[in-house]
Amino acid sequence: PSWPARWWREGVRVRWCRLPAQAQPALAGLKHLGRLEQVLARAEWADPAVAEGLLLDGRGRVVEGTATNLLLLRRGKLLSPALEGCGVAGVMRGMILEEAAPALGLAVALAPLRPRDLEGAEGLALVNSLVGLWPVRELAGRPVPVPSLWVRLRAWLLERGACSPVEEEP
Repeated sequence: PSWPARWWREGVRVRWCRLPAQAQPALAGLKHLGRLEQVLARAEWADPAVAEGLLLDGRGRVVEGTATNLLLLRRGKLLSPALEGCGVAGVMRGMILEEAAPALGLAVALAPLRPRDLEGAEGLALVNSLVGLWPVRELAGRPVPVPSLWVRLRAWLLERGACSPVEEEP
């Protein structure tokens, strides 16, 4: 797929999905072919300016995007939702949490996150193997700061060939 180059440079707009992600602890963290919930959640909007939607579980905790994992920067620590009951522990998420963050001197943690936790974040990013890292500039109509850390993380990924360079739009 192709996306606007400005999504990497300036960040993306993100919304909350209405459809909750259903708990299935036996599959939590695993990538599998049963992704109907994410397909249905993605069908909730048609606005091409909105890049992604975030899903909550039945208890109101943040799980993931319809096709991405979420990273949150708070007090210099990189957080990602704990995927206890549902969600996919993506390859890019793992690479960033296990390799990139320590290499850049960042502490990491998996935590149960609620939507209110995202409101006070120093930055949010969406990651997967196709997009690499997209900074989030707006969540549900509210501006989100875009820290320089996302540029450093993306550069780290590019140096290792973990994501593709962004081609400029004509």
